[in-house]
Amino acid sequence: MRGEENERRGQVLILDDDTALLSLLVDILDLRGYKVRTAGNGLDGLQHLDNDSFDVIISDIEMPVMDGCDFYRNLIERQPSMEGKVIFISAAKDDGIESFLKDSGCRHLEKPFKMDALLRLVEGVSMGEESGVFQEKRQEKREQMEVECLIVNEALETMPLAATTVDISPHSLGIRYSGEPLQVDDVYDIHLKELDETRRMSVVWSSSIVGKVNGAGFRMVGVVGHA
Repeated sequence: MRGEENERRGQVLILDDDTALLSLLVDILDLRGYKVRTAGNGLDGLQHLDNDSFDVIISDIEMPVMDGCDFYRNLIERQPSMEGKVIFISAAKDDGIESFLKDSGCRHLEKPFKMDALLRLVEGVSMGEESGVFQEKRQEKREQMEVECLIVNEALETMPLAATTVDISPHSLGIRYSGEPLQVDDVYDIHLKELDETRRMSVVWSSSIVGKVNGAGFRMVGVVGHA
């Protein structure tokens, strides 16, 4: 039964040089059905990540050898998908740490903390919930990728709608726009204004977002060229 519950709950890595706190957290999370690994500093934590995967990481900030800030920077460089899955616990309150926590968008608790507060955070991260700070950070990143575009149909007619791209990648993009929903499998030339590039793309989905604003996803058929 415990093995099945562990699999359902997920695996947690805890980094802290306070062995008494480590032992307490292991016991509590184990009782809640999590499989737990521990490390006394950031370097040892990274070694765990070379051999295993984790759903949640709980980390102190002030640790010997490698502190929590450097651990997080190395972690995100190696495994970008772990962004948003780290919870920091710390008694330190200097400007550098506060700035790091704000920039990273990570959840955090000040020591001493209430155990039920930590358990709620662990459960939220393990279930894929995003904190308000992390949602705001993700939105800021997405807005930086937005560029205006023109949509031209196969008859070379520019569609009378204002469109903005979101989530641009080399082979696909999403747009939001005013106008009627686009038809799946229709092909358009989409000129990305700021990039001065036109791509031939087919519609893979189209749906209403809110009111008269619609969204559509495209898959690239080919690069048309530059204007």
